[in-house]
Amino acid sequence: MQECNDYTKHKEIINCYSNSILKGKKKGEFRVELYLDKRETSEVFIVETEGDNPNRMYYGSVGTFLSDIGHKYNNKPLRIEFVGIGRKTYSLYPNIMSTCCFHIINSHYDCYPGIVYPNVVKMFYPKANMKHILLVDPFTWDSDFYLEMDDCIVIWLEMLPISDSELKYITENGCEAFEDILEESEMDILDLNRPSVV
Repeated sequence: MQECNDYTKHKEIINCYSNSILKGKKKGEFRVELYLDKRETSEVFIVETEGDNPNRMYYGSVGTFLSDIGHKYNNKPLRIEFVGIGRKTYSLYPNIMSTCCFHIINSHYDCYPGIVYPNVVKMFYPKANMKHILLVDPFTWDSDFYLEMDDCIVIWLEMLPISDSELKYITENGCEAFEDILEESEMDILDLNRPSVV
């Protein structure tokens, strides 16, 4: 991981964050970090900035959209980026996000609302109650996470950490049923050691 000051080739993606996770912040008020996979053959950028209180951090991926996911929308290739929110104490959250990106870039994982990337949290926080990442439509920010570019359409998915029992519940009952229970619980979803809601 290293700070990157030259991200002009992804300027359109960065601009999309200006009204959402960055909330109008200017250069110098956020960071763009470069992450490499284990073999250092693939790269992705992670935008990070302080959230609406000093204990929260907002994150967004940049560069995943370059990888074909095999889906189309309005006759254009559909591409993906990720957003997420975490407590500042979880300093490895960007590593979790970049790993999700590399699942697409290197391993060609499918990606859509309701899919789970198993054990991604566990890789970096093995003792935490939350182990996996559930991908959902963005709900933290009141923004339109949609970008039509010349050669593709980019949409965003939000990362939601879940536990083993929650993964089991989603597998048996579906993502929508789980999201309803999670919302009713009013649980602090930023706490990687929160109790399971099922």
